[in-house]
Amino acid sequence: MNIERDAIYESVCQVVGRSVMLLNEKGYRITHKNISAILEEQRVNEESKHMIAIYSIAIDLIDK
Repeated sequence: MNIERDAIYESVCQVVGRSVMLLNEKGYRITHKNISAILEEQRVNEESKHMIAIYSIAIDLIDK
């Protein structure tokens, strides 16, 4: 078991889940493109280097 990898996985799931909830609350369609756009917006506004990396990983995975 890799604790660091599991923590990254958990954080990626959280930011993607939060993005889906935001889209749903605002009545937007939940698509890869829209999720990626929300993640990018949040990444740009983030100050923590760790969270910027998490958002980047999430965007890469969504865009695959």
